[in-house]
Amino acid sequence: MSDEVYNRLVGDALEKNKTITVTFFRHLNKSDKGKQYIWNLHHQFKTFEQMRIQLASDVSGSTGPVQRVYDVEGNKITELSQLQDKHFYICCGGEAFTKAGIPTAAAAPETPAAAAAKKPDLPKASEGGETQDPEGRVISKEEAEQMIDKDIKAQKTKVCYFYGANGQCQKTDKGARFVINPTRYKTLEQLISEVSSKVRLITGGIQKIYDLEGNELTSVADLTEQGRYVCSIARSFNKSMIPEVALATDPPK
Repeated sequence: MSDEVYNRLVGDALEKNKTITVTFFRHLNKSDKGKQYIWNLHHQFKTFEQMRIQLASDVSGSTGPVQRVYDVEGNKITELSQLQDKHFYICCGGEAFTKAGIPTAAAAPETPAAAAAKKPDLPKASEGGETQDPEGRVISKEEAEQMIDKDIKAQKTKVCYFYGANGQCQKTDKGARFVINPTRYKTLEQLISEVSSKVRLITGGIQKIYDLEGNELTSVADLTEQGRYVCSIARSFNKSMIPEVALATDPPK
């Protein structure tokens, strides 16, 4: 595979799976704190009009439902492709846009340069079939492809099952099924907090989550489709912690 084809395939794959964080404010409402969204635009909306309808239900104002959207410089947004990560946007009803009508919280948005500085560098092909990872280490093209594949898989929605560790939960506990959307769970702490609402340990709060092989989860990206996991307060894992229900053929619904 040539470097040109490799870079194009990498770019296409990441573009289709990337998410952006955008915040929308209501024009003329100076105290509006904004409504933030984390969207994968390739899956969330097909058209700009679909997004406008969503905003009309979420971003209310005294001048009627959202009819037009602008960036903070007053440029009208008419295509989904115009939206940029970590940028602020102003929603207008029937009134004309004015910079004086921009809410205070949106008056000093993050600049494109600052937003770009926060984005991780992607592996890029170089001469000799080698690439550099985001930390500057030289890696092979195969390793770069594995990194990209892992990043893309981490952004996909997965169905996972969580169980209380044997002896740490009620014997009647059947476990819980979760649909893991990576746009909702950004950190392992967020995931543990959500799982704790359905998987309750009688010996304390969930501190560790392990797969059935005893590997400790360190990030949401470690989750696999249809994976089964044991929740525990223990700092170390042993096979006796796995409840029989976690090994059953039929997982919880």
